[in-house]
Amino acid sequence: MLVAAHGHVLRGHVVAASGAPVDTTSPRTCRRCKVQFVPADNHARECVYHTALFTGGEVGKYTGFVPVSPAYEHRSLHRGLVRFWDCCNALQEDDAGCCTGPHEAYEDT
Repeated sequence: MLVAAHGHVLRGHVVAASGAPVDTTSPRTCRRCKVQFVPADNHARECVYHTALFTGGEVGKYTGFVPVSPAYEHRSLHRGLVRFWDCCNALQEDDAGCCTGPHEAYEDT
């Protein structure tokens, strides 16, 4: 598989933006989900990630949407504000992502 600068497939090889060949067998780390992957095995739904930050309680103070929970595990340092993923409202920081796509390595532009 040949992938051009912006991920285009060209005749069976992978090239960087400079046009130089890229090693597709060495593991890389995805910048979105932090999982190691091999570029040659990467596909369109391999990466599961969140599109926003886990700061719901803080953002909620400014937007007027401030869910409050008496449960100890839902409290932040700010009087019981519930923290959640802003993209999908999941309450746990380690909840599975709400979006899928191909992995994106830190080396990718």
